[in-house]
Amino acid sequence: MKARISSERSHGNRVLSNQSASNHSVLLSDSERQRLAKVRRRIMESSSLSIAAKNVQLGLSDGKLTVSGWVQNGAEKDSLAEIVQGALPQTQIILKVMTLH
Repeated sequence: MKARISSERSHGNRVLSNQSASNHSVLLSDSERQRLAKVRRRIMESSSLSIAAKNVQLGLSDGKLTVSGWVQNGAEKDSLAEIVQGALPQTQIILKVMTLH
């Protein structure tokens, strides 16, 4: 079963999702949930990421992983991208991450 693309609307520079995380997980297959859990685990294990970076939203649709949210700066954005790509090297990553500073 494919994940449903979340409904998003733009609010200034922020992207707000109208779909809750618990509702989203029901729409994923077991393997997709495992892939997302692997990425989330790698993000949470990183001591170099801020709380903001650890709270990014993850979505999986049509084999593409979307990462959205806020990070402290450009260096942290790069670190987050490396961690995510390292967790799922064969997956296309769509990075919708903005910096706070």
